[in-house]
Amino acid sequence: MPGARALHDEVERYLAGAHDRERRRAQATAHLETALAHADTEVGRSAALRELGSAVAIDPDNTDARRALVRLLTSAPRVLPPAVRQQVLDDEAARLRELAWTRAVSYLGLAPLVPVALWLGVREPLWFWLCTFCFLVVAPALNVLQSRARTPKVWLEVLIHIVFLASTVGFGRIAGPLMLVPGLVIASSVQLQMHPRPAHRIGALVACCVAFLLAFGLEVSGLVEPSYAATGDGIMIHARMLELPAAAIWLIGVASLMTMVTPSVFAYRTRTELSVAEERLHVQAWQLAQIVPAEERRATA
Repeated sequence: MPGARALHDEVERYLAGAHDRERRRAQATAHLETALAHADTEVGRSAALRELGSAVAIDPDNTDARRALVRLLTSAPRVLPPAVRQQVLDDEAARLRELAWTRAVSYLGLAPLVPVALWLGVREPLWFWLCTFCFLVVAPALNVLQSRARTPKVWLEVLIHIVFLASTVGFGRIAGPLMLVPGLVIASSVQLQMHPRPAHRIGALVACCVAFLLAFGLEVSGLVEPSYAATGDGIMIHARMLELPAAAIWLIGVASLMTMVTPSVFAYRTRTELSVAEERLHVQAWQLAQIVPAEERRATA
C-alpha cells in the first residue's frame, strides 16, 4: 500500500506539472498572438514589447516569442517616437554646446602668437588689430555664448563662422592666401564636420571653400596689393600686414603646426567616442543574440 500511494502521488505530481506546462505554453502563445496583432506605432510597439516580455517570462522555451522579441528590439519603428526624437534633439544641443566651447578654446590657442607678431613689427595696424580682435575676442565670445545656450541658435552658429572666416581671410595679408589661410580654413572645416546636422556640415564646407577663394581672388584681382610676385627663381612673398624678417618663418611654422594639432585633437576625441559607442553596441547585440536559440545563432553565423 505505501508503494502504491507513493506511485499515485508521483503520477499526480507529474500530471500536475504537465498540465502547468501546457497552461504556461497556452498563456505564452496568447501573449505572442496579441503582440503580433499590434500595429507598428508607438503605442502598438510598447504594448507588443510588454506582451512579448510576458510570453518569454511565462515560457522561456517559446522560441517564437524569443525570436519575435529580438526582431522587435532590433528593428526601427516606422515613425520615431516623440520621446526618442526629443532625446535626439537634447543630445544634439549638448553636442553643439560642447563644440562651441572647444572652438573657443582652440581659437584662443593662437593668442600667444600676438606678442610675437608685435615683436616682428606691424605694418598695417588697423587691419592687424581688427582681424586679431575678431579672431581672439569676438569669435571666442560668441562661441562661449553658444556653449551656454539652452538651445543653440542657428543664426549664432552662422555668425561665428562668418566672423572666424572673415578674420582668417584678413590674416592672408601676413604671408598671402597660400600660407596660414589654407591651414586655418582646413582646421575650421574639420571642426565643423563634427556638427550633428548634415545640412550644416555641407554649408560649412561650402563656406570654407568660398573663404579661401575670396582670399585668393583678392590676391590675383589687383584690388589689394599682392603678397606674391613670381620671379624666374620662385615666388617672392611681400611683407604687407607684418614685417617679415628671417624670424618670421618661425611664426608661420608655429601657426601652421597649431592648425594641424587642433583638428587632430577634434578627430581623436570623436574617434574615441565612436569606439566606445561601437563597443557598447556590439555588447548589446551580443546580449540580444543570447535570446535567440543557439541553433539559429549557429545557422546565421
